[in-house]
Amino acid sequence: MPNPRIAANLLADLTAAAAPRLKKRLDAEPLLARAWTWAESAVGVQVTTDGGETVTVDAAGVVASIDQLRCSCLLSPRCLHTLAVASLLD
Repeated sequence: MPNPRIAANLLADLTAAAAPRLKKRLDAEPLLARAWTWAESAVGVQVTTDGGETVTVDAAGVVASIDQLRCSCLLSPRCLHTLAVASLLD
């Protein structure tokens, strides 16, 4: 299954807006989201974490807006789940 692509500036903005503790955790485990369950959806990709949170990527092509990334957790979009998934997009 091909990953959607993400605009470089969006990934940079997500990383810059992330809390230092989240960046530190992702730096320690850069492939964290790779172990989660990835599945195609009608509009893009859904990723389910080990804890049951779901990150939805609404893009068949390029993710250009934060509105195209959603997580079911309460911290979305500034959560580890969204940042981890975004960091693995092409």
